[in-house]
Amino acid sequence: MSRIFREVEEAAQAGDRVDQAPDYLPLAEQLNLALEQLLVFHDEVGRLAKAGQRASEASLEAIGAAETLITGRPPGPGRPERLASARQRLRSGTLTGLAFVRTVLWIVFKSERAARMEALAKLRASVPAVSSPLSGEKPVRDLVARGEHDRAYVLARALLPRHGGNKHYLALFRQVQIKRGAVTSVLATTRRIEKLEHTSPVAVRRIEGRVRELSGWYPRIPGPRVWIEPVDNETIMHLVKESRPYLSSGFTSRSHRNFLAEKAAGLNPVVVTELGFPRSIGVTDVEAVGDVDGIEHRVLDLGPGTMQDVLPVDVWLEEFAQAAFRAVQEIRPAVIHVSSGRRGYETALVGLALQEKTGLPLVYEVRSFFEANWTSEPRWEATGETFLRRLAVERMCMERADAVITLGVAMRDELVSRGADPSRLHVVPNGADIADFHATARSAVLAADLGIGELPTFGYVSNMDHYRESQETMVRAARVLRDEGRDFRCVLVGGGPRAEIVRATAERLGVAGQVVLAGPVDHTLVPDYYGLIDVFVVPRIDERAARYVTPLKPFEAMALAKPVVVSNLPALREIVNPPTRGLTFEPGDHHGLASVVARLWDDPELAESLGRAGLEWVTTERQWAMNGPRYRRIFEAARISAHDRKDPA
Repeated sequence: MSRIFREVEEAAQAGDRVDQAPDYLPLAEQLNLALEQLLVFHDEVGRLAKAGQRASEASLEAIGAAETLITGRPPGPGRPERLASARQRLRSGTLTGLAFVRTVLWIVFKSERAARMEALAKLRASVPAVSSPLSGEKPVRDLVARGEHDRAYVLARALLPRHGGNKHYLALFRQVQIKRGAVTSVLATTRRIEKLEHTSPVAVRRIEGRVRELSGWYPRIPGPRVWIEPVDNETIMHLVKESRPYLSSGFTSRSHRNFLAEKAAGLNPVVVTELGFPRSIGVTDVEAVGDVDGIEHRVLDLGPGTMQDVLPVDVWLEEFAQAAFRAVQEIRPAVIHVSSGRRGYETALVGLALQEKTGLPLVYEVRSFFEANWTSEPRWEATGETFLRRLAVERMCMERADAVITLGVAMRDELVSRGADPSRLHVVPNGADIADFHATARSAVLAADLGIGELPTFGYVSNMDHYRESQETMVRAARVLRDEGRDFRCVLVGGGPRAEIVRATAERLGVAGQVVLAGPVDHTLVPDYYGLIDVFVVPRIDERAARYVTPLKPFEAMALAKPVVVSNLPALREIVNPPTRGLTFEPGDHHGLASVVARLWDDPELAESLGRAGLEWVTTERQWAMNGPRYRRIFEAARISAHDRKDPA
């Protein structure tokens, strides 16, 4: 991590080194950079040819560098002679421009036909724009508008030598790099714009803060170490991004249920929320210390204003760490337990600062995988510098914590594959409280209000805030079922920014009358809405977090003895253990979903047996109260680890 940080600092200081090729980039990214170099060279050769000049030796050396970059190794047998011949023909003027570039690619990929053809295809796709007069930025903007960010980068980088002194062009180049997640280049380009505009460096400083966060940096609390003597062995400080009573969500539900489970197991949980919460969600009446169901809750409040919106993220993290340290001094916990933040690891970075300052054990609970959430475009989310840096910082946080918790076997296996130490990795699963969920008859009043009546139903309870939930798959399945002549209702409970997309899909497919969008529902009323659903469906598509993260709602549906149908993904198979506690369909396959739902409607005995199996499993294996002893054992292991860390002898 220190090497990565040094690279970022050097790039930031250079200010104009926007064409770096860090060695931690994937092979595909390296290939794109190599093709970019060839395209820039092609443009240069074309201009020289028009001027009646020959290529310079420096230009010829660039070809050798591009060859090595493409192949990842020096030229192989037979290649030097061919390249020498090509260079000689270039000097003599008998081989120029695009023909030379194609010759080089042919030589480089002579024995690798598939790779050569792929490279040539990319080249042909990009060269026409570069070969035309490069007089403006419109071709780049057109590529960005079409979502072709890599091609836009190749062209924008080729144009940079001509337009690098134009602040408007640099802003476009920065936009391309933002789309590609190239945060280091974004910083360097912003520095160049700032120099041209001679304006306040606020934008540069904010990007610097994000780069620092993505580079293995974590906040330091001023002053010498202050070893904290715990008030007892049972007090646990939980550092979370949000909590009840201010917010009801899947995150706060898991947190609160586990706090209660810890208390029942003899622990004393104290909850501390991130700096600025709950003002960050519009709450103005904030109490510094409160009580929620017998659990002490503290907020780190510095007055009105959402600090995340006005401070560079590294400064905000430093303020957060210092405020959290003051809370630690008052609480004097035996263990500090942090959970995933809004981007994954930022709460863990504060936890590392507290660990270093106080010597207290740190337990990091990885609740989801956020490294791909840097963009709203699924095609690009698992690529680029931001994605890779987030992975690296997440791993660093896990390595330095005294214990790591995750939610399920699929998540644990993924973390192990990333390098997490299995001996310090623990599973505390999601669950349900049987006392809160009783299988009851469908509410006639609620069913009538929503236009359901006694019709058969299938449904889902989830926020509509991420494409992975894929409620649209259920809407498409509704169309298949309607075309089969079935009379039914598809019940979707939850709200969010994608609700209108789901509604529009239902209208476009002509099933708006069969799809019931119930909207967001208070958590105390959720059991009544579960009661409207005959077959509970989790339609998540094959996306990174969906593959590994176990959602909360299927456990609640099982507690109500509902038959559960899920996408065939590792985290979901783990819950239903098909065909023992539920059935599966292939992610995104609405025909397959419709078939499984129809099968359960037509076979009530099968549906009932799956519901019974799910209820029995949740009752004996997945009640929230069972997590109290699990946490207690993990916290004790972390205390031992921290003792060994401070006193290795």
